[in-house]
Amino acid sequence: GDFLLEVDTRLSSEFNFISPKEVKFNFRFPKTMDSTTFDSLKSTVEHLESLLYAKNFTDPDSGYKPHFDINSFVDWYIICEFVKNNDATFYSSVYMYYRNNEEKMYMAPLWDFDISAGNINYNNNDLVEGLHVAKGRWISQMLKDPYFSNLVKQRWEENKNALWQAVQNLRQQGEDMALVANNNFTRWPILGVELWPNRIWPETYAEEVEELVQWLEARYHWLDGQF
Repeated sequence: GDFLLEVDTRLSSEFNFISPKEVKFNFRFPKTMDSTTFDSLKSTVEHLESLLYAKNFTDPDSGYKPHFDINSFVDWYIICEFVKNNDATFYSSVYMYYRNNEEKMYMAPLWDFDISAGNINYNNNDLVEGLHVAKGRWISQMLKDPYFSNLVKQRWEENKNALWQAVQNLRQQGEDMALVANNNFTRWPILGVELWPNRIWPETYAEEVEELVQWLEARYHWLDGQF
């Protein structure tokens, strides 16, 4: 894209701003810019947001759809909701990029999954039940559009079998990484140790892998019922 954005509540970039809907945006690329460029890029993002929150935002021509790559937003939402990614409610590590020649915003790349898949001790995100990412700004508005919400359901149906198989593959991947894991936990002996903001996991690496698989299986079934 022509510029890369991160939603990050810390406003850690030199070039940042807070949108009218209180989304805290940080420009990650370009890394340097003059005030004219900054104002122009900021105006582009705020214009997109105004289209998304307009009264006629669902209109296929004058609404938000022509200026957002809907498929990338749908896929990003499904993945982040599946693992109940704590930060994905437009809090931090939410990336998107814009292409000038298309006048369109894309949602990507996926980033930062350390407190997801149950590995957290607050926000009820250790529980397999409940929608979390759906509460975030922009995404919560998109989900009010029947076109977007129906596309989420369709994409889930298209990919859920492959997703289930990917979860089943984790057991074998866990075995393949046993030596690496042993080295890791020898260097950092944190198995079974309380370490904020993570849950207290089992005492062994094998049990930890199994707990992850079982959490994702339960989340899969719950979310399948929702979609």
